[in-house]
Amino acid sequence: MIYIFLFVVITLFCISAVAMFLNKRYIGTTLLTLLLVIGSLGLIAKNDNDHLGMHVTEETTTQKLASSYHSPLPFLVYKQLGTTDQMKERVYSYRVAGQSKRQETKLDHFKIQVTRSNQSGDHAKLVKTVKQYQYKNNLWHSLFLGSKAKRTKSTSYVFEVPQDWLVLESKQAKRLPKVAKELQVQATQTGEREVKQRVTQLVTQQVKAQAPAVITAQMKAKVSADPSLMQDQTQFRALQQQVTTQVTASLTRKVTKQVEAKELPKIKQQVTAKAKSKLIQTLRQELE
Repeated sequence: MIYIFLFVVITLFCISAVAMFLNKRYIGTTLLTLLLVIGSLGLIAKNDNDHLGMHVTEETTTQKLASSYHSPLPFLVYKQLGTTDQMKERVYSYRVAGQSKRQETKLDHFKIQVTRSNQSGDHAKLVKTVKQYQYKNNLWHSLFLGSKAKRTKSTSYVFEVPQDWLVLESKQAKRLPKVAKELQVQATQTGEREVKQRVTQLVTQQVKAQAPAVITAQMKAKVSADPSLMQDQTQFRALQQQVTTQVTASLTRKVTKQVEAKELPKIKQQVTAKAKSKLIQTLRQELE
């Protein structure tokens, strides 16, 4: 509305200015229209610079994020624009969980913060706070009709990244597949050895705990069946050694099946989690 009004008073000013040169009585009209032009321009400038008729609104949204790019190891990627390692010179490329298209942080009126959460997880989190200037009511909006109804004052991005995520510059992200593959092979081999070692250790502990009672019971049964075994110590020790070997082998097979059925999945899960954590740490040293 004010732009239409400004156009009208400018037109009237031009007409009255021309008329003033022909007739002095139009001086008052010319001055009045000039004041109206100046006043209108002042209101427009005040609206543009100081957001006259507007107030600040704040909107905060929280979104779950998937890895910026599909990868066995999730990561958040950014591009460093300046020559110094400052957050304000970075543009983060992020992907909302369930969406394939990536979004980028804006370059104007923004603040970025990246924090590490204490937990691991499949998703990072983005807390985005947008402050905008909006018209207080329809009257002010109508007065400055034609100008922007919403103007961004500031945008705050807070990325909450799990411990098992990487935060990489775009050049580092390009190196990730090769480095990760090499380290993954090493981690897999180490993990397999650790799983085997832990299973063997657990089986050995259980066999050692159970074997004495079983051996004692079988020796008592054999001695009860043939008391003469006690008279020949050499024969008794040989029999005891034989029973020990048989019981140990039998218990080892039995306990191994039990451990593989009940404990092996848990051991693999623990070893995998440990290997992944170590892999993340190594990748951070290599890339971040």
